[in-house]
Amino acid sequence: IFLTAVLLTFFSLELFRVVTASDRSYQVIVKASTCQKSIIDLETGVRGYVLRGDQVFLEPYHQGLTHVNGDFEQLKELVKSNPEQATRADTLIKAKNLWLDYAKSTIAQRQQGLVPATDWNVMGKNLMDDVRAKFDSFLNAEYILQTHRREEVLSMKRAFSFAGVGLALVLALIVGHTVRR
Repeated sequence: IFLTAVLLTFFSLELFRVVTASDRSYQVIVKASTCQKSIIDLETGVRGYVLRGDQVFLEPYHQGLTHVNGDFEQLKELVKSNPEQATRADTLIKAKNLWLDYAKSTIAQRQQGLVPATDWNVMGKNLMDDVRAKFDSFLNAEYILQTHRREEVLSMKRAFSFAGVGLALVLALIVGHTVRR
């Protein structure tokens, strides 16, 4: 009985660990999606401003700037215990920062009445494509982790069920043996 109780305790703790890890994947995916949406909003604002020259188009850009760095830092914090994802997050932050530098320069040019050259716009597109590719890599890796963690949760639930059945059988045998005496 003692051994079965120890096993059930172990399975309970392991199930808690696996469920926590699975929940973490969900949090990472939500935060990464928030970061991705923020970058898209920033890009939309810059594009509109460059095309029209109207400050109204910069509203999404200015709103996004208030939280984009904090969102990315929160994402980095969520994955700090996973070295591969932490590296991807760092790479993603660097790509985001390069694009933000580009965006600031582009806005400054437009504010001076200059329309950025085609080569400049192509560079901005390439920078944003790089950010998107890094998001894809980051999210794909996290989806794989999430799937693996879900499988672990299901495996632990099955093991927990078998251990419970085992404990019930052991208790039934002990009670049966005690009653026969």
